[in-house]
Amino acid sequence: MKKILLITTGGTVSCGDGENSLSPSLTGAQLIGFISGAKDIEIEYRDLLFIDSTCIKPEHWVNMAKAVIDGQNNYDGFVITHGTDTLAYTASMLSFMLCSINKPVMITGSMKTVFEKDSDAFKNLTDAVNAAVCGQNGVYIVFGGRIIYGTRGYKASNTANNSFVSLNCPYAGEIKNGKPVFYGCQILKSARISELKYSGQDISAKVAVITVVPSENGDIIRQCANNGYKGIVLCGYGTGGIPGKGWSEAIEYASSHGVITVMVSQCRHGAIIPSRYSVGSDIERLGIISAADSTLESTYCKLLFLLSIYDDSDLIRRIFKENVCGEINIFP
Repeated sequence: MKKILLITTGGTVSCGDGENSLSPSLTGAQLIGFISGAKDIEIEYRDLLFIDSTCIKPEHWVNMAKAVIDGQNNYDGFVITHGTDTLAYTASMLSFMLCSINKPVMITGSMKTVFEKDSDAFKNLTDAVNAAVCGQNGVYIVFGGRIIYGTRGYKASNTANNSFVSLNCPYAGEIKNGKPVFYGCQILKSARISELKYSGQDISAKVAVITVVPSENGDIIRQCANNGYKGIVLCGYGTGGIPGKGWSEAIEYASSHGVITVMVSQCRHGAIIPSRYSVGSDIERLGIISAADSTLESTYCKLLFLLSIYDDSDLIRRIFKENVCGEINIFP
């Protein structure tokens, strides 16, 4: 009989039948009672958090990762229940933190509580449990009948039951007739980096996300450099570019203070390709790392993770450009 650990963190799927605003309160024991169709699977649980996912912080990711690492020899797989608002961030971060763990880790949640009509909680919970014993190692999002690589998920709707989509990458699989079917995509198989092994460090580096807008104002970048930030994720237009001298000078200033800057595209279905337009030439000149076709969530989490566990900026830059766990598909 297969054995999994259900790790609860809160979110809508754990919300009780409240008359007023929703708040997570259901325990793992209660959630197990709503799982049906998972045959010959022993489910144990660990109640880790009871919070709205809006309140997720890096220290919570550390606790989730440790729960999986501590149980890796005792379970065939893991299911983590989570609120939907930051689920894609958590899936991305855990993909990096657990990239050396050879067990399936399925992250799921729901758009409706178990007490609401036509709730998707029952199906998502059952699908995730069944997927967790499939032997397909890695971190995945299981939601709305879709199986998504942890570094490729994106919440595209705050109402639809199939609100999570895969960006710039095929789906890892789907749930057919209640059973998980993986498509056999090779994206993860050549992506492991043996030296990247998480051993419980705090995820505490300061990383800012700044959206490029029509202006000459790069002051916020300077402020980050002056206030202990070690990384900046710039959300650039289209295939990437630096708007003007003010931005360039601010980035140069930040770089001189040891800040690593990465650029990701504001286009969800797009990639940073510095050679496409002349305005992109400054990206390489300034030492900005292209996030290629990575999602914002995985870009932020990858930079935060690397800056938290390494002090060597050259090593961080090299690893960031490599495909660790399926976050990069296009190499400009």
